[in-house]
Amino acid sequence: MPSMIGTALALARRSLAVFPCKVADKVPATPHGCLDATVDPTVIRQWWKQEPDYNVAVATGTASAVFAIDVDGLDAEVELRKLEADHGKLPATVEVITARGRHLYFKMPGVPIRNSAGKVTVGIDVRATGGYTLSPPSLHPSGKRYAWSVDSAATFADAPAWLLAKIAEPSGNSKQPAPASEWRGLIADGVPEGARNSVLARITGYLLRHHVDPLFAAGLVQSFNATRCLPPLTEKEYRAWAQLRIDALNHALRGIPAERSRYHICWGSWNGPHAFDVPLKDIIDLLLQVNVGAYSVEQANPRHEHEWTVWQNVKLPTGRKLIPGVISHATNIVEHPELVAQRLVRLAKIVGRENVLGGTDCGFAQSPFAQRVHPSIMWAKLRSLSEGARIASAELWGRRSAA
Repeated sequence: MPSMIGTALALARRSLAVFPCKVADKVPATPHGCLDATVDPTVIRQWWKQEPDYNVAVATGTASAVFAIDVDGLDAEVELRKLEADHGKLPATVEVITARGRHLYFKMPGVPIRNSAGKVTVGIDVRATGGYTLSPPSLHPSGKRYAWSVDSAATFADAPAWLLAKIAEPSGNSKQPAPASEWRGLIADGVPEGARNSVLARITGYLLRHHVDPLFAAGLVQSFNATRCLPPLTEKEYRAWAQLRIDALNHALRGIPAERSRYHICWGSWNGPHAFDVPLKDIIDLLLQVNVGAYSVEQANPRHEHEWTVWQNVKLPTGRKLIPGVISHATNIVEHPELVAQRLVRLAKIVGRENVLGGTDCGFAQSPFAQRVHPSIMWAKLRSLSEGARIASAELWGRRSAA
């Protein structure tokens, strides 16, 4: 079996930009993932000198002038055969056998192509600009190795016109949004295996395009996954999905002083049961990867108040602040100032009194016409927050400092 570094260098000589992923995993081993990909042999040798067993990833799209379609499983193969019967067979090209299916690589055309899920058909994803694939002899998390197919061609083929028509970025604003009935159908009918990734990717894209906080979006998607996907994605698959979003967020934050940024995570403002909210303990390590000066977290509502105990077992990074929600947007009941103080004091005794600022669980309104509570209640809650903070400061710092 060829070595990982030997493979990485060989791919680079063919102008394919590579970077390492963690051992037996798809998670990038560099700070910025595919954005760090290179053909520079000096950099490549340094990476694999650190860990010879790093998996080898190829940055797809414009970085390497190739894109790949990921045919994920037998159901996807059946759907591909239907497409080929209607439009013509795909040409012989570079092909890799994966743990569940295969990757087919094609030359990048003169039109933009980005990562997508389900555009070709159910179970077939596209890895292009902004994405990556693992190369043989990388080790899949399942324990299976990626391998070059016996049917693989020696060169990358041009993609047929019918395939490009399905995956190329639309020009102008010609793309129409999905009708409401399509979204409602996902709730009514559920999502079967083979379509889970594409549907969850669509939901994620919709949330992020509408500027929903990435970790909040992650919580919503996990709730949908738990209740509507058959079977749900595993926790490991979910975490890999979330990790990519954290990496992208940190890339966007580069050059911004940490003390000038705060990160808010919540599980939504709607007055629902929240029975499928992802527990904070399961994503706290992801949250603390975000390079900001302070973390704003729900700690007041009945579903998440108990999670203050998470901080007994998790160390707040040095120089970072915690902004716990000590008043809730989800109820008309105005919290007593003494309760606000108790919530602040118990956390201050864990993470340090100088590291805690009182906050709200979430916003009281998402727009002028989407208020969660009446303005008079909002102000009453904020007064309670202020008074409770003074009580807590007096207990933690002494009466003079609280004045």
